[in-house]
Formats: sequence, structure tokens, C-alpha cells
Amino acid sequence: MSDAINAAIARGVPIGGISAGLAISGQFYFSAYKNTVVSKRAMENCYGQKIQLRRDLIRYPPLADTITDSHFTEQGRLGRLLTFMSRILTDRWAPVVRGIGIDEATAVLLDAAGQGRVIGTGNASFIRMDRGDVVTCAPATPVSTGVVRVDVLHEGQSFDLTNWTSPTPPTWAQINDGVLTYPVLIP
Repeated sequence: MSDAINAAIARGVPIGGISAGLAISGQFYFSAYKNTVVSKRAMENCYGQKIQLRRDLIRYPPLADTITDSHFTEQGRLGRLLTFMSRILTDRWAPVVRGIGIDEATAVLLDAAGQGRVIGTGNASFIRMDRGDVVTCAPATPVSTGVVRVDVLHEGQSFDLTNWTSPTPPTWAQINDGVLTYPVLIP
């Protein structure tokens, strides 16, 4: 199935997905092989048995070095996405990883040039981390990150995935010893 999707992408055919279909759209993905994981449990141990990450199923160039997550605000998934990103960086799958969290009834329409436009009633959150943002990601240890920028966009707003820029003011998040703080107030 992924070969057919990748061949369609190579021919310029638009693709899309909701829920699990969205979750596999990036270069990296949470496979849910051992069921799902909630943020609280993920942040307790980025190598927990339920955190099964995979890569390279779908090859869509604008989503290289990216992991996506669905039902984002509704399921409180910011902590788990930051944990997944920390794990990808710790495992050295990429020097920089980008995360996109999309709410229910919402989509980000991407063009081939990497320009994304948010449609729907919810939000889309865009996060970028590099190895320096990971403070702790080790087996049986709570996750800690530095303060990470989170760009939250609404209906009709655009995001440049190529340059990872947004017209909106950022918010900030941090995991400290397995506990998410969001938003972090920056003086």
C-alpha cells in the first residue's frame, strides 16, 4: 500500500489522511503497535514499551524530518509529541525534527513547495526541535526538554514548512522531569 501511495506522490497526486492516515504522513510516525500512549505516560519514559516509532513509510518531501499527530488538542497530545520528537533526536534519526499536531475537524493543506494553509474549526500546531532541545530522554527516566517554540495557527492562516516560519506570535512549551508546562511565559 505504501508503495502505491509513494508512487502517486511522485506523480504529483494529492494525498491526505485523517486520524491514523495523518499519523503516518510524516517521515517519522507513531505506529501504535502496542496500542496508544497518552502524554502523561509518554513523558514518564521516552523508551516505554508503548512508544513504538517507525520511519520512511510515506515519502512526501515537504514532510521530511517530520512527525505528525492527530486529535491534538482534544487528546492533550503536546507532551507525547514532544516526547516522540525527543526520542527521534536521541536515536539520531535526524539532527532536527519537526512536529505537526492537528486538531479534529481541521486540516493543513500542503502544496509541493511546502506552503501549508489551515482549514477547519480547530488549530494546527507546528514545533521544531534539535538535539540541543533534549535535556533527558533515556530508558526508565522522565523526559525533560528545553523551552520549545510552538506556533499555533487557525482557519485560513498559512505556515511555510520550507523555512519553518509563521506569521503568528509563538507560544512556548517545556517538559521538566516528565511534567509539561504550556504555555511557558517568556519575559
